[in-house]
Amino acid sequence: ITTVNLPAPVDAVKVGAGGQRLICQMKGLAQLAVIDVKAGKIAGYVSLRNPADLFAVGADKLVVFNRQSRLATRYALADLKQEAQKVISSQFPIVAIDMGASSFGPLFAAYQNGRVAEVSAIDPATLQPQEPKRESLRLPGIEIAYGRVSVSPDGSVFCHATETSHSFRRTWVNSTPYDPPEHWAYFPQERGGMHHS
Repeated sequence: ITTVNLPAPVDAVKVGAGGQRLICQMKGLAQLAVIDVKAGKIAGYVSLRNPADLFAVGADKLVVFNRQSRLATRYALADLKQEAQKVISSQFPIVAIDMGASSFGPLFAAYQNGRVAEVSAIDPATLQPQEPKRESLRLPGIEIAYGRVSVSPDGSVFCHATETSHSFRRTWVNSTPYDPPEHWAYFPQERGGMHHS
């Protein structure tokens, strides 16, 4: 077992590069620490504009999204060099993003439109929403302001969960972001916490 000491408490962790990188969000330092799992050491750091910036990581890219400016920044996982920046124009605020740890895209983004949640796919290469195959996915009657989006490692299946009560979360699972909702699952949780993988 290898121990890697970080300079601050970790608030969130995501896996990238097919399990070869761990990205640790340290809100106290407004940084992401990127850990090389094989080498057992910190590969580098990425500074955040805001400690609560959203981030997603895939096979070879890391994307950081600032909710206030709607600015998305893409980094190469190999050397953490910034590759591109673009404002993601959207009518409604993006509240969660994620990518498959072994995928090259898309990046899935969850939007909040009042009492309607919308999920769309963003092309990591252009940092712009992809053209939908069907009408934009709308999930009426739920709020995802404190929810999450999770994506399978290969990027083929995603789900998003939202707080609907103190004892249950509602999770939607599907293979594309544009098909009608097919699968709703309710997971019991202790004291508002959800067990997931």
